[in-house]
Amino acid sequence: MGALQLILLRDDIGAIGKIRELGDDAIIAEPDHFEGGPEIISAVVQVTTVTLPILGLIIRERIKANRYVKVKVKGVEIVGASLDDVGKLLTDLEKK
Repeated sequence: MGALQLILLRDDIGAIGKIRELGDDAIIAEPDHFEGGPEIISAVVQVTTVTLPILGLIIRERIKANRYVKVKVKGVEIVGASLDDVGKLLTDLEKK
């Protein structure tokens, strides 16, 4: 199915914890940040039948909480997506 990249704020402990629970299916990078800039985490997650529902939950929770979330799939970047957009994206990923 490929991989999905999530960019989250470092203080989003709940989402980061869920990603860490995916174990070997997730790689988390915590780059150094510039002073005054946002502290972000980049997570690359293999999309599988196991990880897809968890990714969907994480993304939907971030949107409902009006949290910053950026998603990259196959070179396409999605920022400020609605719940409908995320649902369509996840459905498309599930089909592949």
